[in-house]
Amino acid sequence: MSDEKALLAAIWAQPHEDTPRLVYADWLQENGGPAQLARAEFIRVQCELELLPTYDPRYDELEAREQALQEEWSRQWHQPKKRSHRLVEFSRGFPVLSLQQYSVKRLVKLTATPLRAAPLWRYHYGTTGRDLDALLGWRNLHRLTMFALRSPLPKGWATRLVECPGLRNVSELAFIGCSITPEELKLVLDAWVGRRLTGLWLNECPVGDEGIKVLARHPAAAGLRLLRVHTAGFTSRGAKEIADSEYLDRVRVATFGHNRIGTTGGRHLLRWRALPGIRDLHLMQTGISQSVEAKIDAVRKWPNGSWLQRSPQLPKSSS
Repeated sequence: MSDEKALLAAIWAQPHEDTPRLVYADWLQENGGPAQLARAEFIRVQCELELLPTYDPRYDELEAREQALQEEWSRQWHQPKKRSHRLVEFSRGFPVLSLQQYSVKRLVKLTATPLRAAPLWRYHYGTTGRDLDALLGWRNLHRLTMFALRSPLPKGWATRLVECPGLRNVSELAFIGCSITPEELKLVLDAWVGRRLTGLWLNECPVGDEGIKVLARHPAAAGLRLLRVHTAGFTSRGAKEIADSEYLDRVRVATFGHNRIGTTGGRHLLRWRALPGIRDLHLMQTGISQSVEAKIDAVRKWPNGSWLQRSPQLPKSSS
């Protein structure tokens, strides 16, 4: 096995560890041409960005460099062998590809060979309780970085998830339309302590203020960059938990729509440490006043590069 193949094998074997990627970056710098030198820098930049909150003074400069390198070199770094293997993003210097075109029935028949194109893959087909056993038993489950689950959920689903070794590389958990108790949410988050968890979806999962409290106070939330909790049944008390959280300071994308946050909750969000660095913030149908929404938007660093989706305003009466 060549030096490069051995280094890549180490990354594939430990996809959430930064050290193998940084060692590979050193090898590229010592052995490569212009594209490889740019790739080495790109790996280092993305690895560092993953560790920084968006309000860090170094963040903007690093992100600008990341975008410049990707725009100039990404087509040379990644040329998909199959059209169906769509590039989702680069994560810490390597492509993350999509398996979206596969049903669960087809997915679990995939062997390791076609999955060698990337260290990790996204799958957002939406597994239900009927498919859970088949997916959790898939021998290549450890190649997924996203796991999505929809209702109906079978009895004991949370225990089965946390006891499944195949989910060890999942860094984005998506629960959609699921009835999840605060106790079940805590059980799942407990299992992700010490693991990489960068995204969490609780869309249309009525966890309420108690569920948001569990999330906001849980150390597993410390690495979250994406937080989707629309239609989750929380109020200003849940917004206060988010704003006061010592863990939710790295969030870049937040969807809070269709929760009765109200203007009081909006005022809580104004002191949320992550707010200046949030790129996409969804506040549709939250009952936050226009004046507080304007203050929220004014706090954010990217008024032009991002957007705040506001609650639609009712037309004034002509009478």
